[in-house]
Amino acid sequence: MVIFKGIFHVHSNYSNDAKFSIDDIREKYKDYNFIIITDHLEHLSKEKYKKFIEECKNKSRKNQILIPSVEFYYLKKHIIYIGNKPIDINKVDYIINNKNRDYIIILAHAYKNNLIFKSLKKFPVLDKLDCIEIWNVHHNSKRLLPYRALSLINFIKKQKKDIKFLGGLDLHRVFIKKVIEIYVNCNNLDNQSIINSIKKGRFYLKNDNIIIKSDGDVFYKNIRLNDNILFKSIALILDISSIIKFVLVYNIGSKLLNIFGVGKEYRVGVRDKIDSFFEKL
Repeated sequence: MVIFKGIFHVHSNYSNDAKFSIDDIREKYKDYNFIIITDHLEHLSKEKYKKFIEECKNKSRKNQILIPSVEFYYLKKHIIYIGNKPIDINKVDYIINNKNRDYIIILAHAYKNNLIFKSLKKFPVLDKLDCIEIWNVHHNSKRLLPYRALSLINFIKKQKKDIKFLGGLDLHRVFIKKVIEIYVNCNNLDNQSIINSIKKGRFYLKNDNIIIKSDGDVFYKNIRLNDNILFKSIALILDISSIIKFVLVYNIGSKLLNIFGVGKEYRVGVRDKIDSFFEKL
């Protein structure tokens, strides 16, 4: 088997709230063997969805494939579907509950900017998930796994649930330099081989010296961190800082601009500049 390096949760301009074309993404991350592009299903008409899939196929190269997937809203959470067949937004219940599947169902950005730590433990279709995007560099700290994510990992491991753990970017309008890399072990570089290997847990995540195995074991230079008190303390501090960034800077700041009559286009521009600033830190 071969190890292929890739990234997950990237939006192209097939999503209404994203900026970059498939070509832009392909060239920016040309050193990666696969890129899982996760555009919003709600933004895709049947024709647009078909075009999205075809462009990903046509723009794939010998040493790099672009895997089309979609993100949709379900039970107040965001779900990502990675598969070789397009899906109907009106049939997502079947997609999630189907046991005999050759695709992956992922809970996206498990901890975005909400403060409800226990909400995911009560998620009604938790057992139907193949993976959870446990670390998202756009919504969480870029340097360390969020404390809440580590708590959820430990909870799921204790429950012996067969759920794998992924990390992603949630790239929309500002290119992200510090990415979470996915290293997948499989025979061939094609869509279904990558999907099958992720589904079976034949991968690990890497962000600098932090490595997360697919089963949720977290390591720093071969030191297991899942129950490390010092690691948890640092993770908690960084987690709180990321919450402050989103609640104060994005949510409250955006609402204030709206109150003062600032147009949506300008507000998006301000947010892009804020994202660019944080990306340089």
